[in-house]
Amino acid sequence: MRWGCRVIDPLEAGGTRDLHDLLALGEAQATLTGWNLSAAVEAHVPRLSRDAQTAWQRLQTLLRA
Repeated sequence: MRWGCRVIDPLEAGGTRDLHDLLALGEAQATLTGWNLSAAVEAHVPRLSRDAQTAWQRLQTLLRA
């Protein structure tokens, strides 16, 4: 599965491990800079491919866990 996002496609995306990798990267960035992954992505979701939107929904489930 392709995410439809040039930044994360190279991760061979689609698996749960990839989602956890993205979550860990977001958490590290938040710790270092206070960056908020959800806030950064939300404005772009309408422009993402359907696959990327689905992947974002899956990632949000992990963010809430």
